[in-house]
Amino acid sequence: PTAPATPPPAPATPPPPAPSTPPPAVVLKKTPTIAPDGIRWESSRGKVLGKGAGGVVLPEGSSFAIAVDPLTGGRSKVPLSGGKLDYGALKKGRLVVRAQPYADVKLGAKNLGTTPFQPLSLVEGDYVVVLTNDGKKAERKVSIEGGREAVVAVNMSKLDE
Repeated sequence: PTAPATPPPAPATPPPPAPSTPPPAVVLKKTPTIAPDGIRWESSRGKVLGKGAGGVVLPEGSSFAIAVDPLTGGRSKVPLSGGKLDYGALKKGRLVVRAQPYADVKLGAKNLGTTPFQPLSLVEGDYVVVLTNDGKKAERKVSIEGGREAVVAVNMSKLDE
């Protein structure tokens, strides 16, 4: 008689995987912001970072943020200074709008009125001025620089409808 066959040895079970170590935590530092409540903070690439005063997390290596005023549509570059972003530290310039014969003027969502009107004080930044007159419309981009006057002049009668 033959001896019963012995089953082959069971394959060795692999050892349990070593416990995975989580990557080190990235500490995101909040940068304090000083601004009116309506101001929206954006990165240089247009990513919304936050609103108003309090703080935002800046992308690594950033030395500024863009402050967007929803009322005027102004976009201002605010430098990181003393560890904070201070919208109030921006210099102001003046916007002068001239239209022949006249125009109704808007700056972002803000109605400025009908020309002529007094120069408007604005924080430095980029804006779009919209002038309308009798169905005609003109849009002009303007940059306001601190301590300077920017002039937008349009002859509305020479525009095509």
